[in-house]
Amino acid sequence: MITRAELATVPWQRVHTARSWTQATIHGVEWQGQRLVIKDFAGKGWLTRQTVGRLSLWREARAYARLRGVAGVPEVWGRIDGPALVMEWLPLKRLPRAEERALAPAFFDALDALLAEIHARGVAHGDVRRKNIAVGEDGLPRLIDFTTAVCRPGGFAPLRGWLFRLQCRVDAITAVRIRASFFPETPLSGEHESLLAAEPWLLKAGRWCRQRLYRPFKKRVLRR
Repeated sequence: MITRAELATVPWQRVHTARSWTQATIHGVEWQGQRLVIKDFAGKGWLTRQTVGRLSLWREARAYARLRGVAGVPEVWGRIDGPALVMEWLPLKRLPRAEERALAPAFFDALDALLAEIHARGVAHGDVRRKNIAVGEDGLPRLIDFTTAVCRPGGFAPLRGWLFRLQCRVDAITAVRIRASFFPETPLSGEHESLLAAEPWLLKAGRWCRQRLYRPFKKRVLRR
């Protein structure tokens, strides 16, 4: 298994600087001819490393283990001390803005299929949004950042099972809403309309809080 000491022998390039104490810093490295991504909590305080860092990386590693072999999901090399998570680097492009008209409906059909495959493997992404959807070199969707993933429990666990099924619905509904934002003039399919009609009240409440409370607060206070 690869170690931090071994990776320290090659240059690290910072790809993303954490914006909050709960986020990892992302580095890119080239190791033995292969490009890797490192999600690293090593620069955080001791309490953050031992709580948020270890828990979030453990959840993400567990989700990636279940999704091994799924096209569109990066392969994980393992966890190293820090704590940090090492995974393969995928050549990706950010999801374009809706007004750019750069994507076809087939892209979102493929996204629906990718989510269905992930759910069938027993993983709900937990944070399907624009910044966590990318475009691969083949033009197909890729999902990144499984930090908040929810895995289907084994055995008798009714509450956790309900949470998993709920999060799968939220994943699918959010994907439909993103699709609709790209093609507002195109009617949704009957299946997509049914998903939106059965939207959980928790999702509605969360969206209301973001629009009516958090965004105004962020605009008036946090950006001063």
